[in-house]
Amino acid sequence: MKKFILLLWMFLPLASLPARTIEDSLEIRRAVLDYAEGFYSGDVVRMERVIYPDINQVKPGKVSQAGNIALIYSTNSELLEAARSGAGKLEDGKRQISINILSIYENVANAKLVSAKFNDYLQLVKINNQWKIINVLWTDGLDTRDKINDSQLEQEKSAIKHTAEDYIHGIFTSDTKRLESVVHPEYNKVTLTTAEDSEKTVFGKQKYSTLIENSDAKLIMIDEPQWMIEVKVVDVMDGLAVVEISTGFNYEYIQMFKTGEQWKIVNSIVADNPKSSYYQYLPAIVGMPMPDFTFQVYGGGTFTLSEQKGKNVLLIFLRGSLGNIWCKICQYWYAEFSELERLEDLRKKYNMEIVFVLPYNSKMIADFFQTIPTGLEEMEKAKNPGQDALLWQKEAAEVKKRMFPKKYEWTQKDISTSLPMLVDSERVVSKRLKLFTTHWDQINSEQNIPTTYIIDKNGIVAFKYYSQTTYDRPDWNYIKSILEKM
Repeated sequence: MKKFILLLWMFLPLASLPARTIEDSLEIRRAVLDYAEGFYSGDVVRMERVIYPDINQVKPGKVSQAGNIALIYSTNSELLEAARSGAGKLEDGKRQISINILSIYENVANAKLVSAKFNDYLQLVKINNQWKIINVLWTDGLDTRDKINDSQLEQEKSAIKHTAEDYIHGIFTSDTKRLESVVHPEYNKVTLTTAEDSEKTVFGKQKYSTLIENSDAKLIMIDEPQWMIEVKVVDVMDGLAVVEISTGFNYEYIQMFKTGEQWKIVNSIVADNPKSSYYQYLPAIVGMPMPDFTFQVYGGGTFTLSEQKGKNVLLIFLRGSLGNIWCKICQYWYAEFSELERLEDLRKKYNMEIVFVLPYNSKMIADFFQTIPTGLEEMEKAKNPGQDALLWQKEAAEVKKRMFPKKYEWTQKDISTSLPMLVDSERVVSKRLKLFTTHWDQINSEQNIPTTYIIDKNGIVAFKYYSQTTYDRPDWNYIKSILEKM
């Protein structure tokens, strides 16, 4: 008992941990100790109470002079029968057991066990208030191999992290080749969920074939702003590693091993992120809060939506580039609101900020402004195509005359940036709101689907207009009617 307490204090500053974590730490340590000492003493009962029936225990082992690696498995019954037969028996003073709890997250834990005959990375789950070992990746122990050398951490950290990043990026983008390059064919993934009827923890399993088939079928395609990926190399030991991956959806702990110069993922356990919000999966919805954001403003300064509380916000996502030309309607619209603001003082009249967004960097946005005079000229030409124009050109001209009735003649001196143009160069918000696309209204280009929002003084989306074609937009009179009712 004294030895156990000493180990606990060596690896865990208990006074700094919350009560539940302290209690879980003690129970996890007991479970790992039951597993190790049960095997060394031949105490099958002690082992059986802490091993999950469907345990996945795997050891990478060399099978040829060339150093080829094969995975060696032990089932629940094999472990227990080996202990029962006395195959692992070793005197207490020779066992050299040390335990390090690497992480505790909700009902999932990772531990490191070093001992005379085996060194293990263990993944544990809490079932009915009892911690059980469900995944194990192990190698030879202190007496059967060279002493472990944790200096490998700094040597291998970059490669391990890169492997984990390829894995999670491959899942979120359904990049099958990327997954195949880092996941071992005997991959085993355990997923924890809560049953709705009983609220008990339920385990699901996914194997390599399911992972790859799901990827090939593009069943999982996550928008990048929702990824929120953080990768942390937790521990490295003699060609084995444990990595934590946190995302906007869950926490995943992966066990991997090195074969040749390549790290391969073999075991994984996943638990939901309790801080994951349902709202992060939704676009901006009328009647709900608009997601907050901060943008650089073209020409200088920043714009933070939450700082506009107390004022209405007219937020317009312009389509932008059509490849090698700019959307002329976008340029017309910016000119129209600039003129309305100058003549009618819209911002003061409606207690409102008017802001535009383009999904490009400042250099591209500068070109957008510089070409407004030309764009307005071309708009006027399109509204008056001449007698020899084709039928569709004449019809399009009538639509444009009705939707864009005013004639604006700007020169380079007239170009105004008085209304803020927000720079979404990383497309963070455009993607978050599901507006950014590479194909829309028959044009292949990196662009936004033109969308207009009115956000009220409390930060709630009061109005949203999501365009179906480039001509489809609410005009100023319609927007004004909405504002006057607010």
